[in-house]
Parts: sequence; structure tokens; C-alpha cells
Amino acid sequence: MELNTPVKIIRTNGMGENSYPFTVQGSTGLKYFYPAPYNYMQAQWVKRNLLKVGDAIKIKEAWESSSWFPPAMDSWSKVDPLKVGDIGFVTDIELNSLIVQFHGKYKWSVPYFAVKIVSKHRPFSGLSEFVPFRNCWFKKRNPEGILIRYSQVTDYNHQGVWIGGKTLNWQQFFDEYIFDASGKPAGVTV
Repeated sequence: MELNTPVKIIRTNGMGENSYPFTVQGSTGLKYFYPAPYNYMQAQWVKRNLLKVGDAIKIKEAWESSSWFPPAMDSWSKVDPLKVGDIGFVTDIELNSLIVQFHGKYKWSVPYFAVKIVSKHRPFSGLSEFVPFRNCWFKKRNPEGILIRYSQVTDYNHQGVWIGGKTLNWQQFFDEYIFDASGKPAGVTV
């Protein structure tokens, strides 16, 4: 076989002590293990499940630490530890993990394979959806995920709200605030 000739990688039966799942067609000496990269698998899972920032997820299983992934569950904060069954809200979808806010305050890096989607959220679409919540208290998020301000909406119109001294459209309100009582994003459950 010439080095510059394209080769076809085929799946093997994976049997035997030195066997690998893939080999080059027409060769018995070349064997490969070709797993998909984690970031590709996560991207496919996010796409397949239509995961978006603001969706609620539940931890369905524990995981172990690795060089490419965050600490295992047993090394999480002793102050506010996470447990299987805890529910949080996705605040960011990064290349190698989902950033999820739990207990209304702490953000954790969580692997896609350890969670299931509980509910989906989206920004308010206008006044008709927001009006029932106009008297609720909200918490503002900061980049570190620690909630630093409790506020009520002081004015609103068809374009958005006035809260915390500034005007926000519905998407900005969804991204920057959560309900004080529930910890859910400032929007509606789909």
C-alpha cells in the first residue's frame, strides 16, 4: 500500500486480545481506535435535543474527573454540593461542557451525558406573557453566576422592561435575570 493513496477505514468485529474497532481495508497490520471527540459528541447531543440557554436540566448520573472534564461529583463544593436529581438552568453552552446554574447561585460545568432536559424556557414574547409576572421579584446574574441584586420591574411596554436602572428588551431580560422565588430564567416555560 502506498502512503499517498487514500485508504478506507472499516469497522472490525472488535474481538481478540489485540483487536481494535477499526482497521484499514486490505491490511491486517494497521489497526485504529477512532472515537469521536467529546466536543463533537456534545454538539450533536445539544443539536438533537434542541438544548438552549435557559433550559432546565436534571443531573441523572455521577461522573468521574478526567483531564478534559470538570471535577467529579464527589469533589464538588462541600458548602453547597450537587447531587443526582438536582435541577439547574443552562447559562452557557461551551465547547466541552454545559454551564449550569444550580441552587439559584452557583454555576457548574456539567457533561452532557450526565444530564437530562427537564423543561425548556424562552424569553417573554411580549406584554401578554409578562403581565402576570409584573409584581414578581427578580435576581440579577453577574458573570461569575453569583446573584447580587433583587429587583422588581418598575415599568414595561411591548418591547421590554425597565429594571435595575436600565431598559432591557425581552431577550436581555431573559439573559440577565431569574425569578427570585424559583430560580427559573425570566421568561416562560415551553
